[in-house]
Amino acid sequence: MGGFGTFKTACEFPDRFTAIIPVAGGCEVENAVKLKNVPTWAFHGDADNVVRYEYSADMIKAMQVAGCREAKLTTLRGAGHGIMKNVYTKPEIYQWLLNTKPQKNYSP
Repeated sequence: MGGFGTFKTACEFPDRFTAIIPVAGGCEVENAVKLKNVPTWAFHGDADNVVRYEYSADMIKAMQVAGCREAKLTTLRGAGHGIMKNVYTKPEIYQWLLNTKPQKNYSP
């Protein structure tokens, strides 16, 4: 439940995350407003036969409509569900995380 867990946990505790990178997940689109201040870079294979690609696509679109300051989806063309290695070996995701600013309202 990695990608779904990432979205769900961030929706429950949005003030605890500077950014999230859900992989092959999704969430109820009505929760998108909860992530308005949580930069999100989602990844999903468009040939995923375990978790429908639309789950990520619909959530990112809903976040953008809700005014999320940064919500983007990278589609891995022809990729199935096992894309973790393809994602976490990309140096640019770590640079993105390091350049993401914490929310002003964070309180531990």
